[in-house]
Amino acid sequence: MGEYIGIDLGTTCCCSAVYSGGESRVVLNSNQQKTTPSYVAFAGDRRFFGMKAKSRASIKSFYLDK
Repeated sequence: MGEYIGIDLGTTCCCSAVYSGGESRVVLNSNQQKTTPSYVAFAGDRRFFGMKAKSRASIKSFYLDK
């Protein structure tokens, strides 16, 4: 039996897991967490994903509301 990957692209958070040898394990993100916020942000030629993008969205919306 081979290895399989499952990806949940949720509207709030996303998660991925690997199934191999009859067992599954969740793939941790760079912050060692099981889920990543479903956010993407762009600033000039830079791209941000996950928590970095979510924090930028909070800052942006704060200034847009004024």
